[in-house]
Amino acid sequence: MTSQRPKLLTIVLLAVLLMAGQQALATRPSILNRANSQDMEKWVNNTYSKLTPNERIAQIIIMAITPDNSEHSMQVAKRYVQDLKVGGLIYEKSDILTQARLTNYAQSMASVPLMIALDAEWGLSMRMSDAQVFPRNLWLGGVGNDKLIYDYGREVARECALMGVHVNFAPVLDVIDRPGAVVRNRSFEDNVKTAEHWSTVGQAALQLITKGLLNTKQHQALHVTFRQSGDGVSNEGYWGIPVVQGRRYRLSFWAKGKLKGQLRGVLTDASGKKEFASATFAGKSFGNKWTRYEAELVAKGNDGKGQLRLLADGKGQLTF
Repeated sequence: MTSQRPKLLTIVLLAVLLMAGQQALATRPSILNRANSQDMEKWVNNTYSKLTPNERIAQIIIMAITPDNSEHSMQVAKRYVQDLKVGGLIYEKSDILTQARLTNYAQSMASVPLMIALDAEWGLSMRMSDAQVFPRNLWLGGVGNDKLIYDYGREVARECALMGVHVNFAPVLDVIDRPGAVVRNRSFEDNVKTAEHWSTVGQAALQLITKGLLNTKQHQALHVTFRQSGDGVSNEGYWGIPVVQGRRYRLSFWAKGKLKGQLRGVLTDASGKKEFASATFAGKSFGNKWTRYEAELVAKGNDGKGQLRLLADGKGQLTF
């Protein structure tokens, strides 16, 4: 989270995230609050209008390059940027100074600023021999301290920014679900049996399932059985959802199944007893096919450690 909290927060409860038992609280980056969106849009439209069809296609292409101090490396960068006019570069192994030099050289030739990317899945040291070394993700995940993971992510992001790196293709949802999985210790999670951060309300039952998923990227889905009115599930976020009076939240999730009555998405206080905002979804809208549901919630109170609850007023079974 940023120190300057924006007025619009987004709660995204995609089934892909639900499978891991994580609640996603996405915040508008603070840099966008300081920038003039009209000026940005004007620049983008003006730049795009000057590109040829081939140049527009090239802007969606990122080429891999290994930074070194050789003439060959510089020539490769020159061909990608000046001749092919690609939209970005992704770096292989190098060191801090060499990569910084190549980035500056490539950006100096680009008619449109390049997007610089890395596969820095456990920090910049994965690609730069002299960068700060962090423990592998799986070891950090094993500590069981989400605040620590958050601070680690912020530090990696800060280091990426210092190196002119805009995108880090690091794992977020990967789970080690079998021996020999490619992700190995790049993942923060190896528990495929527990829906962490989720708890039941009333007499509801929840379990993780692996069949009938939304897509091939999803490892598991959250299956909830509602036995009576008032049953549901709650999620406290990583260390509490910051609920602020008047702030708008967007609730979005995928679901399927059968439910008699209605499903409510509710923002509550830390105890779950006081409701700050809610949205209702008709039970008859649920079926055998995955469907996306969305609503806007406007908080009518404050709590730094709020919860999100999905509550039913009838019996049924839904998969998220």
